[in-house]
Amino acid sequence: MNIGSITPEALYQRMAAGEPVDLIDVRSPREYQAVHVPGARLLPLNTLTREAVQNGRSSHADSPVYLICQSGARSAAACARLAGQGLSNVVNVEGGTRAWQRAGLPVEGSGGGAAARWFRWGGLLAVVATLVLGSTVHSAFLYAAAGIWLALIVTGNAPCCSSGACSTGRGR
Repeated sequence: MNIGSITPEALYQRMAAGEPVDLIDVRSPREYQAVHVPGARLLPLNTLTREAVQNGRSSHADSPVYLICQSGARSAAACARLAGQGLSNVVNVEGGTRAWQRAGLPVEGSGGGAAARWFRWGGLLAVVATLVLGSTVHSAFLYAAAGIWLALIVTGNAPCCSSGACSTGRGR
């Protein structure tokens, strides 16, 4: 049993060199649809079993199985689960899809679709409205503006996040 880790850049180099890579995305179908690494096979964490992994392999059974999620936490748990089920040579992609995107590596997907754009713009509009209310009606609205802005940052929907400049590294 061998649980390892790999950086997105190192994994991409292997893929670009033409090595057969079994990459499994353990996120939800919705997250996968929004953005994923090209060639990643969707196998949500709640359906992840050794048999499901083995059934869809494109490389030799002794080759590493790379697991990726959004930040690396779920895929690390998935690695431990598969190792516990006797699958050898499982590898966690460090930092997940976020780190992959921060590295500027190619991704596929819808980018979150119209709902995510509405959420982003609606949140930004709410921040502006509460700032105006905070400066004209009552200063308590400033706390609401700060709370909304924080929520946008935490969910990766603040304008700085979508540009890649967000300090949380939750860029889209």
